[in-house]
Amino acid sequence: MFMDPKKKIKPPALDLVIKDIQESRKKVPEDRFNITIVTPMFGGGSKPGFTDSAFPIRSAPIRGHLRFWWRATRGAAFESVTELRQREVEIFGDSHSPSKVKISVHIFKEPRLEKAKEPFVTKWNETKHRFVKGLPRYVVFPFNEYNEGLKMLSLYTFELTIRYIPRLPKQADTLENGSKPFLNVEQLRKEITPALWAWINFGGLGSRTRRGCGSLYCKDFAPERTSTRPKYEDWFHGKVADYELELDMQLEKKEWPTLSRSVIIQEYERDMISAWNDVIKLYHNFRSQPNNTYIYSKSPKYERSLWPEADSLRRVTGMFEEEHKKPSPFKKQEFFSFPRAQLGLPIIFQFKQDEYLKKRYSNFREPYNMQLAPKDKNRLASPLITKVLARSEERGVGIIVKLNQPRLAELELKVIENKEDKRKRSPRDFAHIESIEKLVAHKPIREKDIYKELSYPGSPMKQGQKSAIQAFLESEEVKEWKRTSYRPNPKQK
Repeated sequence: MFMDPKKKIKPPALDLVIKDIQESRKKVPEDRFNITIVTPMFGGGSKPGFTDSAFPIRSAPIRGHLRFWWRATRGAAFESVTELRQREVEIFGDSHSPSKVKISVHIFKEPRLEKAKEPFVTKWNETKHRFVKGLPRYVVFPFNEYNEGLKMLSLYTFELTIRYIPRLPKQADTLENGSKPFLNVEQLRKEITPALWAWINFGGLGSRTRRGCGSLYCKDFAPERTSTRPKYEDWFHGKVADYELELDMQLEKKEWPTLSRSVIIQEYERDMISAWNDVIKLYHNFRSQPNNTYIYSKSPKYERSLWPEADSLRRVTGMFEEEHKKPSPFKKQEFFSFPRAQLGLPIIFQFKQDEYLKKRYSNFREPYNMQLAPKDKNRLASPLITKVLARSEERGVGIIVKLNQPRLAELELKVIENKEDKRKRSPRDFAHIESIEKLVAHKPIREKDIYKELSYPGSPMKQGQKSAIQAFLESEEVKEWKRTSYRPNPKQK
């Protein structure tokens, strides 16, 4: 069927159509927010890990962030995934129903991407690349393989517009769970505002947001600046009350991640990058916990860890170099445990050793590189967020946020082969690798091996403590960091 040429829209009429669309949009209630990226953002574009110079900020990822933080805040009030899902669809829509919340982004100016790495010449006259000053190495290590092409975006402001489109009421209009749907703008705004508050203050844009990359500032949601030193945790709990959020203190109550009432916020405001680096250093040192006291070695060339995972891997594989035959401290031999799995997965275990040992394919060396991951899954996002809470575009305070999420039930170990050496191996070498793969595949890591009280001397976990998360939050180092600018133990690297 063809349109009558006489009825086609002529160019002058297009202006009227555009005007009608603009007028109709004015009638739709909306909120607008100016948001600034205050720490370097990596990724965020269509290609993972890379920032798109043409479209650095896209509405689709923001929509995903708001859905996550809605589930973590307002969604914490629901008892089941079914109830949560029904309400989420009512707000954000699905393949069968349109969203009641429309999101758009306006860019004020063309972004200026900066190089994240700079070249330098080694003492052997080789040109290599290193991250620019201010970037926490522990945070950006996933980008080690990228050099000149790695770009980042920071101190960039955009406008976020949220339009609310309520549904018209119908007779006997109810959801499957018997509750009434959202019929007006204020009900929708009440659901979205806490998600915005949480995303802007505890989330971010791009990659590695739980370690502080792509952190955001928005005057409408930031802690108010006052003449006296503010109590940030009081601000947090005040907002939880204002938004009527039903948050739990428990670690693993819901089947989805929810925001916990447990937050720790540094008391003193600092420049953004310093505050960020300090909270990252605090978390990194807790995870590494080098053993500087209980050393069973002729030389401290390769530090031992106070955590039990490395000795647990030596135990299950039967592989160790002579100086590491005995656990350190010795009582650690009683424990087969992987508590750091609670802090996020996967974990890649890479044992430091002399080069001549690395070339061996026998038990008389440290274990092969291993990956620890959830059973039948690739990853589990960390339930701990360590980042900076922005007070302005230049200054902020370090913050540690805990998300409640389900307990881990089972993990699996896999040998990570060095592909560069694969062609140099003999049949005997391959046979040894296969034997180790079978050993770790048949050694289940259950819940009891993840959540275990570690009572040996120097344990990073407090007496009677089975949670690595709580061990971190309740550590003396965190208490000291909260009161002052954090300075690590000089023995810790």
